[in-house]
Amino acid sequence: MSKRERIIIAIMSIVILYGAYSLFFSSSKKNTGFSAEVQMKQLHKLITDVSVGLSKDNLTEIEIYTIARAEAGWEKDPFFMKKDHTAGKMGGEFDYSAPASLGKFNYSGYIEIGGKKMAIINNMEYETGDELEPGLYFIRGIDPAKVVIEIGETQEKIVIPIVEEVL
Repeated sequence: MSKRERIIIAIMSIVILYGAYSLFFSSSKKNTGFSAEVQMKQLHKLITDVSVGLSKDNLTEIEIYTIARAEAGWEKDPFFMKKDHTAGKMGGEFDYSAPASLGKFNYSGYIEIGGKKMAIINNMEYETGDELEPGLYFIRGIDPAKVVIEIGETQEKIVIPIVEEVL
């Protein structure tokens, strides 16, 4: 064994012996000096001091305005924007007139290998021209941001945007 290894083993032995001594032989009844009653009294004193301090402060006009605006209801959520499925643009409110079948498909991935484009819809891989459900839905276009699905009976086209999961 080298000198370095002997030193490391000696230090580890000292640490283990000290840990065993403090675990088994030192006094197990240590008084921390704080009881639950003392801690509760200190907590009540802190709460009283904070409430008195807050009631003494006068709010400025800006603070009053900020609080009033924060409490007021929003006419329109500024963070909720619809995606215009036809043009791929953002704007306005959500479009509830989309076909009911839109929620039936989940476009979650795009693969392009050697000019061959594939879309992952409902955890299955499809190419342009494939049927999603025999005779009902067909893939007419695949794009990294969206998939165009045609309804067989009416030949109506539905544009499904990609759904990217954020972890």
